[in-house]
Amino acid sequence: MEAIVHVKVSLEEATIQSIGKIFTACIGGAMGAPKPLPPAVEARAAEAPAQAQKPVDDLPFGDPGNAIDNMTLNAAVKAAQGRVGADPIRAIFKEYGIASSRDCPMERRPDLLAALNAL
Repeated sequence: MEAIVHVKVSLEEATIQSIGKIFTACIGGAMGAPKPLPPAVEARAAEAPAQAQKPVDDLPFGDPGNAIDNMTLNAAVKAAQGRVGADPIRAIFKEYGIASSRDCPMERRPDLLAALNAL
C-alpha cells in the first residue's frame, strides 16, 4: 500500500503564529518585552545654602532659627584652646558663671562666642 500526502505550507499570518506558539512552548516561554531604561540622571551643581550664618551682632535673641548651638560654641572653644590654651577659656567661663559652653544661656551665647573668638 502506498499513500501520497501533499502538505502545503504557506507563510501566511496564521501559519507564522502557529509556528511561534510551537517554538514558545518548546523553549519554555517567550521573552517578555524589554524593560524601559531608567530616566537619565542629571548632574546638578551644589546649591548654595539658603541663608548664611549672620554675624554675631545681627542675631536677634528671640529668634530660635538664629540661635547659636552647642556645636558652634564647642568648635569656638576648641579653636581658642589651640590658640591660647585652657586657662583663658576657664576665666571666661568663670566670668559668665558657667562650667562649660553648653551651660551658657541662649541670650548670652553671642557675647560668649565673640569673647572666645577674640582670644
